[in-house]
Amino acid sequence: ELRRSVESMLVSDVPLGRFLSGGIDSSLVSALIMDITKHPVDTFHLGFKGETISNEHVEAAAVARHIGSNHHVLMLGQEDLLAGLDRSIEAFDEPFGDPAALPTLLLAQLARRHVTVVLTGEGADEVLAGYDNYQKRTSEERISAILGSRLSPMRYLIRHLPPVLRKDRILRPIGEPVGRRYATIPNIFDQALLPSIYTNQFRDAQSSTIVDYAERHFNECNSSFYIEKIMHVDARLWLIDDLMTKVDRATMAVSLEARVPYLDHRFVDFCARLPPNWKRRGATGKYLLKKVAERYLPRELIYRRKQGFTLPLSEWFAGPLQKETEVALSGLAERGVIRAEYLRGLLEMQRQGKRNQTGRLWTLLTLERWFARHAPDFRLS
Repeated sequence: ELRRSVESMLVSDVPLGRFLSGGIDSSLVSALIMDITKHPVDTFHLGFKGETISNEHVEAAAVARHIGSNHHVLMLGQEDLLAGLDRSIEAFDEPFGDPAALPTLLLAQLARRHVTVVLTGEGADEVLAGYDNYQKRTSEERISAILGSRLSPMRYLIRHLPPVLRKDRILRPIGEPVGRRYATIPNIFDQALLPSIYTNQFRDAQSSTIVDYAERHFNECNSSFYIEKIMHVDARLWLIDDLMTKVDRATMAVSLEARVPYLDHRFVDFCARLPPNWKRRGATGKYLLKKVAERYLPRELIYRRKQGFTLPLSEWFAGPLQKETEVALSGLAERGVIRAEYLRGLLEMQRQGKRNQTGRLWTLLTLERWFARHAPDFRLS
C-alpha cells in the first residue's frame, strides 16, 4: 500500500526530490523512490552547527549512502535562523509557535534550488501510532479509568486541589470525562495553570479551548480502542493544525510543492483497518512499517531511538535571543493577553536555570513578533 502511494506521487513533469530527516518515515519513502525509479533521487536534510543536542545528520547521511541518493545538506548556525525569523512570521500569516517552522522554511528554500516537488513524511506517527506518548497515555488511562470512575470519590476531590497538583499526569485526567483527558501532543501551557497565565479579559473572551475540540474528535472516532481514539485526536488537531500547516506554508512560500505519501486517503483507510497491535507493539511504534522497512534499510537505522526534530533553543535563549525576548515579552505584557507577573516570572526562571522554559519563551516571542507585524495596536481593555 505504501509503495502504491509513493508511486502515485512520483508522477511529475518537473524535478522531484525528498526531505530526508534520517528517521524511519522519510528513510523508507526515500528507499522506495529509489527502488521504483531505479535512479538516484535528490534528498535534502537540515541540521544545526555547534548545538548541544543530538543531530540526525549522521543518520541521514548513512541512509543516503545506503540508497545512493544525491544528498544535499544545510547546516545552520544561530545567525542563519535568527536572520530568517521575520520571513517565517510573514510566511505563516497567523501566530505559529512551532520552533521547527523556521528551519522547515529554510530547508524548503534549499530544496527549491534543485527541485520543484518534494515528498515528505508527515502523518506516519498519527496513522501508525509512532509517538512514545501513546504508550504512556494508554498505560496511564488504565489508572485514570479506575480512579476517575463514576463511583470513585477521587473524581470530585481532584477539583479542589491546587492547580500545581492538578496538572500531574496521573491526577489531571481523573476529574475529567474520558473524552477530555487527552488534549493533543503539544502541552506548552498546562490547562490547569491557564487561570494564572491568562488575564481576566482574555479568559472572558474565550468561547472554547483545545480540550473542547479534542473531546469532539475523541467521541467521533468509532474505534473501541483508546489508543486509536487519541490517535484520531492528534490526526484532527496536531497533524492538521501544526505539522501540515508548517510544511504546506513553508513550501508554498518558496513555490515548492509538497506531497505526503503517508496521508494518501487509500493508505490511511488501509491502516485504519489494521489491528492496533500492528501499529504499536509494546514500546515499538509503527511496528508494521518497521517490518516493511527491513526489506530496504539496515536494522540499526530502523530500530534506533526516535529523536524527532529538535532545535538548540537553550543556546539561543542564553545568547542572541535573550535581549530580544525580554523586549518582546515586555511588549506582550501591555496587550492584556498574558499576565505581566507570569511573563516576568518566566524570564526569571530561565535566567536562573530553575526549569527549561525555552518552549514557552519561543511561543510567546513568536506571538509578540506576529502582533508587531500584523496587529501592532492590539490591546484587550
